[in-house]
Amino acid sequence: MNDLERRLEEMFMSDSRGRRVGKVSVPSRRPSAFRALAYIGGIAVLALALIGTLALVRDQQNNPGASPTASLPAAANTPGPSGTSDASGNPSTTPSGGAVRPDNTHGIITFQNIRTEADPRDLQQPPQFVRNGRSDFSVAVSPDGTRVAMIRTGETGQQLVTFTTARPNDVTIAAIDFSTTGEVASELVWAGDSSEYVVFSVDKRAGATITSSYSALRSYDIAAKKQSEIARITSGLHLVPLAWRFDTHVGGAIEIDAFTGRVASYDVIRDNSLTDRTPTPNLRGGDVQSGPFKTQFSASRDGNRIVAVIAPAVRWWPVDQPGAAKELLADSKGRAEYAEFRPGTGELGVRVLAATVGQGVPPPGHFEIWSLSGQQRVVSPTAGFSRWRVDGTAALDGTNLVDPDSGAVTPLPGATKVVDVVRFTEPVAAPTATAPVAVTSPLGPVSPTAQATIDGRTFRIADAYLWRDFMPISPPDGKPLAASLKIQVDSGAFPVDVTVDRIWVYGPTVWEPALFEVRRSPDAGTPADQIEVFANGGPKWDPGSEVSVDVRLISGGTTRILRVTEVTIQKTS
Repeated sequence: MNDLERRLEEMFMSDSRGRRVGKVSVPSRRPSAFRALAYIGGIAVLALALIGTLALVRDQQNNPGASPTASLPAAANTPGPSGTSDASGNPSTTPSGGAVRPDNTHGIITFQNIRTEADPRDLQQPPQFVRNGRSDFSVAVSPDGTRVAMIRTGETGQQLVTFTTARPNDVTIAAIDFSTTGEVASELVWAGDSSEYVVFSVDKRAGATITSSYSALRSYDIAAKKQSEIARITSGLHLVPLAWRFDTHVGGAIEIDAFTGRVASYDVIRDNSLTDRTPTPNLRGGDVQSGPFKTQFSASRDGNRIVAVIAPAVRWWPVDQPGAAKELLADSKGRAEYAEFRPGTGELGVRVLAATVGQGVPPPGHFEIWSLSGQQRVVSPTAGFSRWRVDGTAALDGTNLVDPDSGAVTPLPGATKVVDVVRFTEPVAAPTATAPVAVTSPLGPVSPTAQATIDGRTFRIADAYLWRDFMPISPPDGKPLAASLKIQVDSGAFPVDVTVDRIWVYGPTVWEPALFEVRRSPDAGTPADQIEVFANGGPKWDPGSEVSVDVRLISGGTTRILRVTEVTIQKTS
């Protein structure tokens, strides 16, 4: 990894919000998955860093107060119910009242799990949401919050998976093979009309540079399991979807220079093509220092509007009419840092940073609600704002729940960094642990079996050897658990399109290696009818204890899970 890649990887701190430009991926032909993830993280930060260049929509001095003329829901021009200002022009703080509380009908996605607000336990077994330096993901949630799509990036490649919050363990893998095309998928959004469509971007890298030979937007019909291309560019820029609706075939995207991070244009998507490319100025010098690294895009959950923070102001416009942008400034004399549409209303949640703390000016990093027609109110002078609940009934500030009426703050129990928000159609409870762990069934509706068939060929685990090393050069308590698993096909050579993408070892707890190696003949010296899967760095379970092992075979969109039981952990010394 060179210095630039290391610096980009360290910079990656963005959220992976379904309709927030939270992560942008640039493809790589190099064999290292870590290098591909470094590019993904780096471009994410560069995208966020220069999204402020959307001064494209209209020069700030060119009639900034003009109201959009697009046909929008009536709520778009309706003042907030409690938006008032005092005599000094500063928004008034909402009086205290009852507070919303974490519950089991609203949930969050973190870098470790999907859970309810009230209960930190994972609703999926095994966990699907893992970001640990060896694996990564980008996520999109349907407008109603009950369906989730994820592009998962790991050591064995990329997958597009979907599931519902009602059945989070019934995970469907899309029949899309990114590895055979050399493409890398990245940001995705769910269709704003709540149809069964997601839109994502793919790139193919040009040679050894980070420039894309092409970048495309693809839609995926979850019900029909069909992929279609919406638009493609060959300018070397990277396309990032912001919003899209299947019913109107209208949406919005931006084009980014992957090397400099410059946003080249905001593009309207109409009838499966990019139209109305609006170029952006290239910020330089003092403009760059003024804060574009804190600016972001966001789209309304229905996909009809776009909002961008061009500090200190906020701009919003109908998705297909960037020229009708309206600019809003904080009455509190502060500087807007992030804004997001409140679902189902004509309001924005805004995080405002005050340059100085003085009389009549709330402290830095506070939460305000702005009506699109101009009225503003301070929700809390101390709490911040990072996103809305799916239904807009509460806001999140990091790992805290904020009541938008009273400003009361309630911590989410056991929460870590929030990636996105979901909703459950009825209260749910996390699955309780069952004993023994070894009988726990892994991902989805596919049950583990001693042998499984794919395309008419039968596979089984021919050998499972697990051990811990206690040789003199090992630590006093021995090295962590290691595993060698040999998968065999019934006849002929092991198919090249069949591989292993998940491993579970069931003992006192469950060990799911995030990093493992698949070895094939002839390079690895394995028989032609076998592959060997090797993993190490496991838990320090006692030698002599018995475990069960599951491995998941994958071929295109087909998965099968093989199980072997009563495997004794060996000791080498």
